[in-house]
Amino acid sequence: MKAFYLHAKEDIRPVEVETPTPGQDEVLVAVRRVGICGSDIEYYRHFKCGAFVPHSPFVLGHELAGEVAELGNTGVISGNGQDVYEGARVAVDPSLPCSRCAFCRSGRYNLCTNMKFLGSASVDPHMDGAMRQYMVIPARNCYVLPESVSFAEGTLLEPLSIALHAARRAAPIGGRSALVFGGGTIGQLLVTVLRVFGATGIGVVDPLEHRRSDAAKVGADYVLDPSAPEFADRLREANPLGAEAVFEASGAPAAVRSAIQAVQRGGTLVQVGTITRDIEIPANLIMVKELDVLGSFRTAHEYGIGLDFVASKRIDVLQLLTHEFPMDEIQRAFAATQEPGSVKVHLSAET
Repeated sequence: MKAFYLHAKEDIRPVEVETPTPGQDEVLVAVRRVGICGSDIEYYRHFKCGAFVPHSPFVLGHELAGEVAELGNTGVISGNGQDVYEGARVAVDPSLPCSRCAFCRSGRYNLCTNMKFLGSASVDPHMDGAMRQYMVIPARNCYVLPESVSFAEGTLLEPLSIALHAARRAAPIGGRSALVFGGGTIGQLLVTVLRVFGATGIGVVDPLEHRRSDAAKVGADYVLDPSAPEFADRLREANPLGAEAVFEASGAPAAVRSAIQAVQRGGTLVQVGTITRDIEIPANLIMVKELDVLGSFRTAHEYGIGLDFVASKRIDVLQLLTHEFPMDEIQRAFAATQEPGSVKVHLSAET
């Protein structure tokens, strides 16, 4: 089979490798769709992602959906409690927790101290991801897709689950004013999730015009440019007391500081954007305003929730899909992530 290995910055090469064989409670998945995530772009452009620096070539990609080609044994059960069978169309949760540590036993498996994650150099040897023809996955990581849900929608469940986890961290959401810093993939999905959860007066802050436009299309009540001279005045007009729930989804140092300032007294701030270095923040405001400051890391138990929302058409994830390329055009696909207006780029191997 063919797998695409990242060897260095902007150096992805196809390599012929043996097709793996599934073991007990595993399945072999024929990859049909892979989404390119911000972390994939970091690895591709810089050959590192934050503190994770590859020591050897590896395969990127953790947003995926595919078709079960082979079972390791009969009677395997998927993450949404259904029997997995050959030919099943599935979305795949890329988190591989140990299921033994204290965090796994408490249900917070996203904090697993022994976590392995597809397409990541966080462990050594690195975990190969989904930019290949076939991969072996634990059956419990598979979510069987109903016929009404496409491979493209199944692939988008991973970023949707991240937005769901962040919103659930700030629960209850219903009836509260909300503000999102960052209008990229996660920011836009947060808008759709917050709308479904009943938030009011949802705003998005982003310096890029096309992201503000996209945020408005997915349901933001207002959008603001943080670089505009009137930004502070416009923000006060929208929320004179500050927003009750603020989500920082960009990881930009200026946005983190502005997010703390934008939260209402007694409100909630959720940090979901990845911050790649230590930064200065107005920490005294956290005390003075008695804020609840929460982190949101990856996802836990949200895949099935996201699938239900997509299957019932309460959330339309396809509006974020801006580019599609055949898997063999992987270099073009990564180049497209840098184009103005690009939100989510997919690699497709659908037959």
